[in-house]
Formats: sequence, C-alpha cells, structure tokens
Amino acid sequence: MNLSPAGAAAYLPERWGTVQLQFTNLDNEPRELLAVTFMVKDRSLQFGRKAWVPARTRLTLDHPIRFPPAEEGAKGFDILTLLLDPRQENEAILRGGLGQMQLGGRLRLAEVPATAILNLREGLRDDSMLEEIRDLPYELVVACKSSEMLGRSMAQINASILPATPEAYDSIDQIIVADNRLTHDGPAMTAIRRWLFGGGTLWVMLDRVDPRVLELLLGEEFPCQVVDRVELTTVRIEPTSRKGGGDISQREYDQAIGMVRVLTSHVEVACTVDGWPAAFWKTCGKGKLLVTTLAADGWMIQGLSEDAGPISPPPPNPDGPPGLGRPGFGRPSSGRPASGARSLDFPALQGGIGGVSLAAFQPRGEVPLPLPSSGAPENVPLAAPAPTPPDAQEAALIYEAKGRTYFVVPPMKDIATEFFSPRESPTFDMRVFEPHVTEYVGNSVPSRWLITSLLSGFWVLLVSLGALLWRTGRLEWLGAAGPALAIGVSAVLMLVGLAQRRSIPSTVASVHFVEPLPGTDDLRVSGMTDIYAPAAATTTIASQSGGWIMPDRD
Repeated sequence: MNLSPAGAAAYLPERWGTVQLQFTNLDNEPRELLAVTFMVKDRSLQFGRKAWVPARTRLTLDHPIRFPPAEEGAKGFDILTLLLDPRQENEAILRGGLGQMQLGGRLRLAEVPATAILNLREGLRDDSMLEEIRDLPYELVVACKSSEMLGRSMAQINASILPATPEAYDSIDQIIVADNRLTHDGPAMTAIRRWLFGGGTLWVMLDRVDPRVLELLLGEEFPCQVVDRVELTTVRIEPTSRKGGGDISQREYDQAIGMVRVLTSHVEVACTVDGWPAAFWKTCGKGKLLVTTLAADGWMIQGLSEDAGPISPPPPNPDGPPGLGRPGFGRPSSGRPASGARSLDFPALQGGIGGVSLAAFQPRGEVPLPLPSSGAPENVPLAAPAPTPPDAQEAALIYEAKGRTYFVVPPMKDIATEFFSPRESPTFDMRVFEPHVTEYVGNSVPSRWLITSLLSGFWVLLVSLGALLWRTGRLEWLGAAGPALAIGVSAVLMLVGLAQRRSIPSTVASVHFVEPLPGTDDLRVSGMTDIYAPAAATTTIASQSGGWIMPDRD
C-alpha cells in the first residue's frame, strides 16, 4: 500500500481533505482490506476506507479525512495509516510489501484562501519556444491574487481522473476551470456542483472551456447562449455594476485577443466589451459563479523590466505536496519584481537542466574567451546565433529572456476583490437538529411525582418507625431498620429505571436538511443522526447510498 496527497493536495484545519491510497495485490486470490488513518497527536479519531482488491491488480482510491484544529505555528498535519484485515474479529495489522506496519507522512497546511486551477495543457503549438512557457490562465490568476496582496500559492489539479467526492474540495475556497475535463467526468462535475452550492467560488474561463461545462454544471439554470467567437485588436472593457468597478480599460494589441460573444439571462454582468458580456456573476446557493468570455491576456498587462531579472525555474519543494506553490516565470516568490536581480546562481539546479550545465549559460550575444596575455577577459560577439535548445525553460535561461510581470487591468482588479473574498461560514449550526433528533430516540426517566412520592414515603416511614421504637424502649433497632428501608427504596427506584429503559428498543433516528440544487436533479443533504441502545453493544453503522458520519465528541 502506498499513501500520497490527492486531488488539490490542499489541507486546512477543521475541513475535509483527501489522500490517495494505492493497493497492490500480487496474490492469486482477491483481498478485502481496511485502511485506517489518524493524526499522530490524536489517535482516538480514526478514518477508515475499505477496499476489495482483485487478484494481481492495483487499485487506487481516495481516502477522505477531516482535519482537527491546527496548533499555533503548525505547518502541517502528521498522519499515520495502518492496513488491517477486516475479516478478523480483533484488529489484525497487515505488513506492507516492504515489511512496514504503518505508513506516515506530513500534509502541509494550505495558504488561505486556498485556490486551485483546472488547466491541463495537453499541447501548445506556439511558434516561439519562449512563448510556450506562458500559461496565461495561471498568470492571470496569479496577477489577480497579487493585486489583492495574497500569496501566489495555487494548487493545480492535473490528474486525468478528478476527485469525485465533495470532501476532496472542502479545503478549497476558489476553483478556476480552464480546460474541458469536466465534460467527460460526471462524478467530478457532481462533486464540484455541490461544493459550489455549498459556498465555494467558481471561475469558468469560457474562452478556453466548452459551454457544455456550464450546461452540465447548472442544468436548466444555464445562464448564457454562445453566439460566436471573435478576435479583437482593440479591447475596451467597460464595468457595468458594483462588482465591476468604475474604471474603463482600453488597449490596442498587435496580436488579436479572443472573445466568446454570448447572450445572458438572470445574471449580473460585471463588464462588457463592445456591448457584449465580458464577465458576469451568478449566485448559486451559498456560492458564487464567475464566467469570463474575454481571453486571459485581455485582462492583464504584461510588463518587461530590467529589474525583474531572468526567468527563474521553480525552486525545490521537498515537504509540500505536488502541485502547490508553483512559481510563475519571471517573478520572485514574493510576487514583486526583484531589484537588480541578475544572478544565475540556482543551487537547486547545480546539476544542470536536461543534462546541460548551468556553467554554459551566458548572456545572449557574448561568449567568454580564455584569458589573453594581458590577464583581462575579453568578450567578442558570436559569429552566429546558437541553435534553439529543445527545452523552452533552457532556452529562456540561455537567452536570458526579460522577466515578465503581469498586472491586471482596473476592471479585473475589482472582480478579483469579489472573487477572493472570504468564504462564507455555514448559515446555521448543525446542532439545531439535536432537539428534533432526541424527540425520536432515547428513554424517558421516571416522573418527578413518582420519585418525590417514594422519597417522601421513605421519610415518613423512617420517622414513624423511630417514634415507635422510642416508645417501646428499643431505639437501638433503628440502626438496622433505617438502612434496610433505604435499600428497599433504592431497589424500587432501580426496578422502575430498568423498566423504563427496556421499554424502548434499539433505535436510530436521523433528521436531515435537504437542499435541492436549482435546475438539476442533484441535491445536498446534511443533518444529524442519533443512535440509542439499551445496553452497550458492538454494531455496524452503514448506509445504502453512501455518506459520512462524524462522531460528536463534545
């Protein structure tokens, strides 16, 4: 069994997240296995995942986990996973292929707000090698976050199979969709829809996404109809609402900017270009949907600066999950241009890139020669330009391309403020269901009148017996008669309590809040379940249609 981060690989306190379990069965018989994961500092709450692994196969599953509150200064969650045999009555721990009895690791805390992007680049056909390294949707999101003084950390969900449970996206505050994988992934579409209506913020770049994504996401609430696609060399962005601000942006472009012209209904248009919606909002339950029809490069300005320095390769990230914190090319990690940064000293790449040593990288048009007799180095122009290396990043380093710094135009700045606003907390506490659940389950205690009558009778009887013994001169017998009466009354109370307790059989009561999602046949369900048993017993909690039950440990 192997354990690794899954989905967006973003984890936040008191939210759900997923890890990936990979089971390998080399036997000739199928195996039923149980993986149990828990926090190193709190082993009392464990999360299990059952798996049936056919013979001589490899099975990969997502394993949802809810994370506890983070300690002050903590950088991640340390977890352990055990592999058990569910067929055994007692917990029998199985050894892994290398003989290990447990798997452990650290899941790094995500940056708040946590952002993820679906932008799988299957292939770029730009003529320039240096243009291939531009990832415009990614650059636009980074520029938007920088305009809000937010960190540049962003998860990239590049797996061919997207997470299919809403819990996998619970730690994500914003998701940007810039590819078409959701059109062929129904379970992932359902999970993202429920995440959106549960309070998430979704951005769909319609210039890069098939309109079917919106149609599958919203069903009959599909807010727009595509008219055509155009190329613009003059882009005038005019805000039309409070979410679009008041500044107009107009720019001329040498290369045409793509735009999808659409007709919209029941949406709030934030910006227009030539009267056509360029960005619009739609409220989806507790969440918000942003749709942009103008290409990413129409929303930002590319600045080239000597101070930005050469394009920097991504630094190493040994303790973080893959996909988090991808650095943008040409910008320092702080998100601001570096002052006077011209060094090519990258300790993480001392072995070279693609087999080429960094010692061979020199400024374009110059090459060092051996020291002449005078002892001074000389640089002479190259007779001919060197051939373009096959790797785009290597080419950028060799030719010392200018650092790129992207800035969003004013209308997008106002949209970014709305998009990256804090995620709303749940509108109600799940504990409001508790009184309704307890109405259906549990035993009733003996009435106050019965208890008062028994205790009053015991007091009257004890006083009467004491008076009688005092008159007969045998008051010493009260030392034995008093405890005997107390035991008798206690026995009566115990019998009454047992009768009341056994009068109600084992019961499971559930109260659910069902939220239909408009325009679709989907719904979100949450609630509370109460389990009552007259005596302590071992039982199995299960459901027919899936779901998650968190024990109340308060």
